[in-house]
Amino acid sequence: MSGQIGFKTKVVYGFGNASNGIKESAFSSFLIFYYVQVVGVSASLAGFVALCALAVDAISDPVIGHWSDRFRSRWGRRHPFMYASALPLGLSMYFLFSPPEGLEGSAAFLWMLVFAVSVRLWISFYAIPSSAMLAEMTSDYHERTRIVNLRGLFSWSGGIGLSFIAYRILFQPTDAYADGRLNPEAYQTYGLLAAFAIIISILLSSLGTHHLIPILIRRMPEPGAIRGIFTEFRSIFQTTAFRILFLATLIGSVTNGVLDTLRLFVNTYFWGFSSEQLSLLLFGMIGGMVTSFLCLRFLSHKTEKKPLILLFMAITVVAWTLPIVMRLAGLLPENGTQALFVIIFLATGAQAFGGFGAIAMAASMLADVVDVHHLSSGSRLEGMHFSTFAFSAKATTGIGGFIAGIGLDLISFPAKAEPGQVPADTIFALGVMNALVVGVTLCLSLLLLVRYPIDKNRHSEVLAALRLERKLSQ
Repeated sequence: MSGQIGFKTKVVYGFGNASNGIKESAFSSFLIFYYVQVVGVSASLAGFVALCALAVDAISDPVIGHWSDRFRSRWGRRHPFMYASALPLGLSMYFLFSPPEGLEGSAAFLWMLVFAVSVRLWISFYAIPSSAMLAEMTSDYHERTRIVNLRGLFSWSGGIGLSFIAYRILFQPTDAYADGRLNPEAYQTYGLLAAFAIIISILLSSLGTHHLIPILIRRMPEPGAIRGIFTEFRSIFQTTAFRILFLATLIGSVTNGVLDTLRLFVNTYFWGFSSEQLSLLLFGMIGGMVTSFLCLRFLSHKTEKKPLILLFMAITVVAWTLPIVMRLAGLLPENGTQALFVIIFLATGAQAFGGFGAIAMAASMLADVVDVHHLSSGSRLEGMHFSTFAFSAKATTGIGGFIAGIGLDLISFPAKAEPGQVPADTIFALGVMNALVVGVTLCLSLLLLVRYPIDKNRHSEVLAALRLERKLSQ
């Protein structure tokens, strides 16, 4: 397909990505905090679970991508995977946040490990085939950005929306728990709501894009053995643009994973915010996300993708580091003041603005890379490209969660600590750790993206060459 996709189809396609946003929010914002501060698993072990889940993804994601590229059925090659993922993914999410009462020690660690891996595996069955559809739905350079932009809006809305319910309703104080963020029953309800929302979003999106199946069938790779994965893996990394995009995304995702894992720790203990204030901060995220979405709609057909992603990432770096550095230097108002909350509210909005825009641009750029690789290799491998790219994005809660867990133990952050009970030097170390992670790693990611070689002219040349190839082969 080279034309534009109808708005209704874009909406239902994007709506499915709410499932991925809910999963990412659960893993990055709540999972480690819950198992460390509520269940009592050590931070290092909780981080190790995130790393184990990523290790499983390193094997499963390419297999799923390879399989979906070659799968043949009357429902096409992508939709059977998407339909199959909904129920097991929802059940796994529920059980992840509902360990048996009294579970602790190694048993709690194993429960977390089994269901965290299960969630990550089943989300791959949906997200990889669904993402791969982007490169098949349209070849238009700017249309891809608009579709990804809408898809990102649903992803962020899903994660933010459920987080708002958690902070505003589920984490309210009770007689048994003065701080609702330490209430285990709240997390069980959160898991149930997440499971229900995930199942609905996947099924509605899969059904809503079912009519595209005849159009999505392209020239598919020949059926091959699993060992062919390694050949394809080497093949996609021979494209310079893919190597740059993969490494930059990997570094950025690891950084984001560390920060998202620590976000609840920072907001609770470093800034001293209540659950109600954290729910209000989400409006800052919504404002930043919506502003970024609207800017992309306006700029996507006027500006090249590389300068846009560099701008979004630079904003993210400043928004993350500046408030913490100013607090460490004693230049911000004291905790508990309205002025401090307003500053962090604005900074949170700027973080969301930059993060949303950078993620949307990276996904759109990847669809262009698929075309470049097709021209050089003669084979379309959407599933393999997007599965490998998904792995780099999943480092958010894999490597990032592991590093954050190790970091918390290194600074001796206490488990099951009430706000106000953490030593001042530990709080200071938490702030330093956040600032250093962003300042070093995201700047490295920026330097890599400066070398990204594909622009609109280059992509137009690639599409023209592919059309000529098809014409000559007929």
